[in-house]
Amino acid sequence: DDLCMILAPTTEHMHDSTTCGGFEKCAHCADTHARALQLESEINEQIQRLGLILNEKRMAPTQLGEFLGIGFDTLRGTFWLSQAKAESLAEYASDLIGKGAATPRELAKYRGK
Repeated sequence: DDLCMILAPTTEHMHDSTTCGGFEKCAHCADTHARALQLESEINEQIQRLGLILNEKRMAPTQLGEFLGIGFDTLRGTFWLSQAKAESLAEYASDLIGKGAATPRELAKYRGK
């Protein structure tokens, strides 16, 4: 029920993206950002044509952000967990380790955490 799109840069964008400055300063990143905005619009139109309702809780196309406790920086090619997400996962892992074994049904309750 969540959609995340990652656009590959254009073939012309072969310089070091960690120093290019992102879509505010780099013409190639700006082109990719414009493509992302266009694709987002097209996908939203298709979703609405299917009769589905879009949630207003959304993130505009960006190169740096955090969604559901997972952070990303596409310029540097990094992902990370927020402190709250890491603590939550550590708690679930501790529960599982403490049990020593778990049934598929018990494991299923941790999916999506």
